[in-house]
Parts: sequence; structure tokens; C-alpha cells
Amino acid sequence: MDFRILGPVEVLGDDGEPVVLAQRLQRRLVAELLLHARRPCARSELIAALWADRPPSGTGGGALRSLVYATRRALGRYGARLDTSPAGYAFLAADSESDLAVFRDLAGRGQAALDDGDAASAARLLAEALRLWRQPQLADLAATAAQARLLDQFRTVRADLIDARLALGQHRSTVPDLRAMVAEDPLHEHSWAQLMTALYVTGSRAEALACYREIRKTLVLGHGIDPGPELLDLHARILRDDPALLPRPREPAGGSPVIGGPPSRRSPACSPTPTSAGQS
Repeated sequence: MDFRILGPVEVLGDDGEPVVLAQRLQRRLVAELLLHARRPCARSELIAALWADRPPSGTGGGALRSLVYATRRALGRYGARLDTSPAGYAFLAADSESDLAVFRDLAGRGQAALDDGDAASAARLLAEALRLWRQPQLADLAATAAQARLLDQFRTVRADLIDARLALGQHRSTVPDLRAMVAEDPLHEHSWAQLMTALYVTGSRAEALACYREIRKTLVLGHGIDPGPELLDLHARILRDDPALLPRPREPAGGSPVIGGPPSRRSPACSPTPTSAGQS
């Protein structure tokens, strides 16, 4: 079987055919249980997640039992996967059957490869993990703390993939992704640092500095705080044209070294303004 919860909930049978869960509460129940990875979820916790916006009358126990019964029926011959115990309810799916478990496994291996300096393996594994996500993300999960943590995991893996791609010298191709990421989360300083790095390495020093001014203005005027150490250090290194920011020469199969980082001095702007080498 195949259980997918990283977008709209989908259940595929052993034959690859979809198992229809017509009611959104049925899909939400399956998703909430798969979040717990075969561990029982307490009835009170399930009720709070399933009916957060409109709690059922009484304790909700009767409504939950009815929902579990209807979901088992909808699952047909796979209904026994929805297990009941004194501790609560669990969904009995192997890790290989759950897109969430596969995502976490790939992400963990990719992050370990990145820590070990194997950027190529990290990029492959992290990209494979992110491909499991579908739009709209987590469509059938309630807006709970568990959902928020899962979205944070997605963003962390996405940022790690960018780090791996930068380590591989893929600076130019990361710029559009990074622009989208800082637009989505304008306060995420690491994404801004990645964008500044990619712009600087591809020859857009003025735009890299303009990005720093933009995030600094957002932080200072909007929140009364200064940029953190990562951005401050990167800004200082760009101002002095630290050669360590540029990729090291790579030795191609044919012979002479090739410098990563194209010579172009322009790319789409972060609203740069004319600056001298010593200005921020």
C-alpha cells in the first residue's frame, strides 16, 4: 500500500488503485494517525486535532468512534490497518508505505551526507525527499503544533538542499529558488545569507549588498533587532571581497581547472543602488 499525507491525503491499495476517502474528516483521521508512525494516538488528542474548529457535542468520544467505523468501512479490506487499543488509535503502516516516513529517512541521510562533506549525495537525497511533497502541502492536516513542526522540517530540508547545491557550485540556478524563499519567509536570515552568497559568487556584488540592506531594514524598523551573526559576518566578508567566498577551482576530466561562478556581473536585482566598494 501507499499512504500519502504530504499533500492532499491519498491512499493507494496493493494493486495501485486509489482507495476513496470521500469525507475530509476521514482523510484527516488517517493523516493524524500516520503522523504518529504506528504509535497509538490518545482519543482526546485526536478529538482536539480533528474537530479543532468545531468540537462535537459532549466529550466527542461517540463522534470519534463513528468516524473510525466509517473510515474502516471506506478502507474496505485494508480497514484492519486502523487499530484500536486502550491507549487510543493507530494506523499500522510500514515505513516504506508512508511518504512521511520515507521523507524523514531520505532527509536524515541527506543531512548526514551534507555534514560529512558529500554534497553530491546530499543534494540527490534531499531533492528526492522534497519531491514527495505535493501541493497544497498537508492539505488534510489540522493546523496543530505537529503540522507546524512538519512544515519546519520541510523548510529545513529545503535550506539544506540549497547549501548542498551551493557547495556544488550551482550558485546561479539557486537564485530563483532563494528569491521565492525570502519572499515566502522574509525574516529567515539563513535564506537571505544563501541568496547574498549566490548573488556575490555569480558576480552580482551590488545586489548581494542590496539584499543585506533590505533584510536589515526589515529587522530594524519592523522588529527593533539587528541582523544576526551569520548575516553580519557575510556582509563584512562581501565588503572586503573575501576570496574564500568564491568557489575553489574544479579539475575537469580533460585537464585544466575551471573556476566555479560565472563572470557575469548582472542578474535580476534585489533593488540594488549604486555603491562604492567600501559602502554597505
